[in-house]
Amino acid sequence: MAKTMSPSRTVPITTGQIAKFQELLAAELRKRALPSEPVQYVLETYGGRLAKKFVDKVSERVQSFSDRIIRGVRVNRALSARQQFEKAGYYGSGCILELDDRALDCMPTSKGEVAEVHFFTIDHEVRNTQLLREYAKRGLRVDPTAHAQVYYDDYSFYEHCSISTWKGPDGTWYSAHFGRKAIGERLPFLDVSESHMSCWGSGWRFAGVLDR
Repeated sequence: MAKTMSPSRTVPITTGQIAKFQELLAAELRKRALPSEPVQYVLETYGGRLAKKFVDKVSERVQSFSDRIIRGVRVNRALSARQQFEKAGYYGSGCILELDDRALDCMPTSKGEVAEVHFFTIDHEVRNTQLLREYAKRGLRVDPTAHAQVYYDDYSFYEHCSISTWKGPDGTWYSAHFGRKAIGERLPFLDVSESHMSCWGSGWRFAGVLDR
């Protein structure tokens, strides 16, 4: 089942959550066993600024989760990339399927049957090289076959247009694009091929898995 998170629909941080952060910080500080005298100097001189930096980092990570759709999947890694995408685009429903072997051959792969696929948006234009940093900032990496599994498990998800993109060894960028045609019968489509987008506008939805 999809999980969505929106800051407008959640209550403010709770006392229990604040206490947990304090507990984790305390445990980490004890583990480091820092010398008391310089710690006192740092605390008095920089304590407020260090606390603000920590909260800024927490806020940044929380914001990165605020608009996500999250799906848990089981991926048969024994299948080839082509088999994974053919399976995702089948269902006999008129899905328009375009698969380029060059894109399939250099597609990033993962290990492990269980994956958590995160769909996220970015509120500004981003180039392909910057997009990889956006993934890293969210603790994600590209896993196109796990991405495809979401659409196999729930065909209605074709209502959600989404992208995975990766760079081939020759410097060519490729993408896996799922969605529905914007005109006519609005048939579902799955296109895995060379990407002709060097810059993605705001509103595109990207897919990745937790980088564990």
